Amino acid sequence: MSRDKKRTKKQMLRQQYDVYPDDYGDDEDDEEYESPKKPYNPRKEARRERRRKVRVAFLVFLAIVIMVSAAVTAAGAYVTYSDTVYPNVSFGGILLGGVKKDMAADILETAGWDILASRPLTVTLLNTSDFEIDMCRSGAMPTKEEAAEMAFEYGRDGNWYANLLSYLKCLFVPAEVNSDSAQLSTEYIYAQIDEGIAELNRLSGEAGYTIDKENSVLRMVKGAGGFQFDKDAIASEISAALAEGKSSISYDLLSVDPEMPDFDAIHTELAREPQDAYFSDDNTFTVIDEVVGCEFDVSSAMSLWSDAAPAKEVIIPMTLTYPEITTELLESLLFRDVLGERTTYFPNSNDNRINNLCLASSKINDYVLYPGEVFSYNDIVGQRTEEGGFLPAGAYSSGEVVEEIGGGVCQVSSTLYCAMLSGYGLTTVERSPHYFPSDYIEKGYDATVSWPNPNFKFRNDTAYPIRISAECDVENRALTIRIYGTNIDGTYIVTRSTVLGYNNAKYPDLFEGYGAQVFRDVFDAYGNQIDMITEIYDVYHTHEFVDAYNAREAQAAAMGGEVAY
Repeated sequence: MSRDKKRTKKQMLRQQYDVYPDDYGDDEDDEEYESPKKPYNPRKEARRERRRKVRVAFLVFLAIVIMVSAAVTAAGAYVTYSDTVYPNVSFGGILLGGVKKDMAADILETAGWDILASRPLTVTLLNTSDFEIDMCRSGAMPTKEEAAEMAFEYGRDGNWYANLLSYLKCLFVPAEVNSDSAQLSTEYIYAQIDEGIAELNRLSGEAGYTIDKENSVLRMVKGAGGFQFDKDAIASEISAALAEGKSSISYDLLSVDPEMPDFDAIHTELAREPQDAYFSDDNTFTVIDEVVGCEFDVSSAMSLWSDAAPAKEVIIPMTLTYPEITTELLESLLFRDVLGERTTYFPNSNDNRINNLCLASSKINDYVLYPGEVFSYNDIVGQRTEEGGFLPAGAYSSGEVVEEIGGGVCQVSSTLYCAMLSGYGLTTVERSPHYFPSDYIEKGYDATVSWPNPNFKFRNDTAYPIRISAECDVENRALTIRIYGTNIDGTYIVTRSTVLGYNNAKYPDLFEGYGAQVFRDVFDAYGNQIDMITEIYDVYHTHEFVDAYNAREAQAAAMGGEVAY
């Protein structure tokens, strides 16, 4: 194609579409062809200006949008991550806006939040037993820290832009945050219900009855120990009360009604004639309890029980007939009276002798002797050996003073014998005096012992058991023995003795020793002598003969009269 034709075609295109080379950037053609001078076209220039302004306006708008978006985003991030509660936010009517969480908690505390939270809901079961629902642990009311957290989180539950919108809304419209939407802790509530029911069953006691002898009534609690409730119904009542802000509720509806006791069986069990208490016949004096006569009306008992409310005490009148001899009476008879007692002293005894005294005393202390039984000192105390804890001390042996294992135990047997002499119904079976008089007890009142003989024995001829009490008081150097038993009729014994000196048969002018006789005078409760018991006649020797002058003095002193102990 020739150049002219090409130019013509391009010109035609330019004229048709109003396009110039600059519009297409066709530099190649411009180099090949020279463009003719473009004529000024106002319409085209106007269009170009409009397009330029639109572009500028768009760019400005876009810049504004970007700036506003950046500002909104920054503001949203700021209000989302700020450490203060949104403005005008209140919790439970307490304004917390604009403060930090910890300060919000302090404001709530100052406003008395802890006092409100500490007031529980009291639930009463059957008007008998209470249990409490803690406002915070149940979820009905948050703690001050939780409330401060809820106030702080208000409006922060969306994205940055939503949070900013909430913030702006709070600037103009006060916001009240509350715990109405809080979820109650069913686990805690049911646990409290279980504890409340268990406490009610505990307080009501075991199922059954008790006999009130003092008031002559039969007592029982209706349904005791087995109350059953609909726990879901109680939980529903609790939830409603918490929502309404109540401080207490009562719940009295049982899911299962208490079963009436078998009053016919109870009557068969209780109804009986009175019977006295008595001692067992095996000589152990075990008390067999008395039986109280009992009677009650079964139909009246059933009516009283039916009329009573659950968990309430049912009181059924009874007719009680008491026996004359009771367990308490028989037990009070045992070891009630001191039948005899004696105290001797050991002021000059050494440690070994004191050891023997205390050891022998401990072996007979609290020993019980039943009627007809014989007390044997050697059998109870046992052989005196070092292995048994006894020590060497002074003792009489074959008319001589020697060091012997267990020396001094004769003071225990002698004190016991002297206490026995005052007990009516206690009878000497075997007893021997010392060869020489003892300085701790009067002549005729001692009982020497050795192993295996001589021994000291006595028998309990009373109608009741006796008990020996032996106390070795080291501090006061005193040995006290008492015999406890039962003196039914008040009979008592007074002892007296006659002590006479005697001279040597071969040498009448030489004083040799003493003869002693103990008598036990028996008196009734009114002081009338009714008997006299003569004990074994005793002979004591002096440690050496004395001349006739001293013999006469000694004999006169020995015959100074009868002495009562």
